[in-house]
Amino acid sequence: MTAFLFPLSLFTAPALAGQVDGWVMAGSRPNSYAMDVDTEILRSGTASARLASTANRILGFGTMMQNFSPEKYLNKRVQMSGWVRSLDVEEWAGLWMRVDGDGLLPLAFDNMSDRPVQGSTDWTRYSIVLDVPEEATNIAFGILLNGTGTVWLDDLEFTVVTDVPTTNTQRDEPANLGFEQ
Repeated sequence: MTAFLFPLSLFTAPALAGQVDGWVMAGSRPNSYAMDVDTEILRSGTASARLASTANRILGFGTMMQNFSPEKYLNKRVQMSGWVRSLDVEEWAGLWMRVDGDGLLPLAFDNMSDRPVQGSTDWTRYSIVLDVPEEATNIAFGILLNGTGTVWLDDLEFTVVTDVPTTNTQRDEPANLGFEQ
């Protein structure tokens, strides 16, 4: 499982099947995936989003994603949560969120690579918690599918939290340099 730290805007492509208002297709292999609105498999309301592989073998990932201004969340800890269902996810899938600044590397990032969605699962709530520092210029988020399978996403929400630890996968210092852990 690998993290993607490159700007996803470099890898955007039009959706192959249907459009999902407000969302774009991206990833390392966006043309191997399709996104659409599903009105039959949903957690609540009348629709969910579906991201599905369109090839039998994929060395890479696709994501449906959005970007938005961090202004409302500057100097706050933000929890993004949503409900995910999966079918035959061969490699892994997960929610992801990235806080960008002016530099090349993100200020905060989590793609659930350390707690992946795999195989076939019923609706499960997942959360990502990141700090949004003063110098943040963008927040990007979405759901990714690495390899083949299908994932559904429903009931996403962003909440300011205080007593919840971050899920940031970036380290401030190197770890386990002697390989004893």
